[in-house]
Amino acid sequence: MWPLVLRYWKPIGVVLLVAGVWLHGDHHGADQVQGKWDQSVAEIAAADAVARADAERIQRTEEQRRADWAAGVQRDATQALEKVRTDADGALADAQRLRGELANLQARLSGTGKASGTPVSSASATRAAMVLSDMYGSCQGRLTELSSAFERARIAGLACEAAYDGLRNNH
Repeated sequence: MWPLVLRYWKPIGVVLLVAGVWLHGDHHGADQVQGKWDQSVAEIAAADAVARADAERIQRTEEQRRADWAAGVQRDATQALEKVRTDADGALADAQRLRGELANLQARLSGTGKASGTPVSSASATRAAMVLSDMYGSCQGRLTELSSAFERARIAGLACEAAYDGLRNNH
């Protein structure tokens, strides 16, 4: 075997040299391709991270805007309910005043507290006035209560509708 090696040592050396250069070049090329690939992947990951952060910021801004809008709807509804409560209190005070006046009228008509300048009415007129006075007194309290409840329900419904429309229309 040694005589063959000594005889063909130059071609064998050239083949080994070419194979070594080729393997080294292939390995070096693969490293360059891998480096370029890793750089591309890193750039894509960085762009994705920036896009994700931007999308999150946009979503948080939109969420805050919607929360502020919903809080405004709630605040408006609360103010409207407070106005209804104030109006109901005023109506209740008016109803109490009217009840007092009706009680005075009933007392005058029944003859228990005759005023000096009040002429005595006929018995049927007195009785009719007392019945109407009683009916008014019993109906007025219930009417005030029902109108107040209706107004609260109406305002709550309007607030709910506004909130729903705002969410549906991306207000």
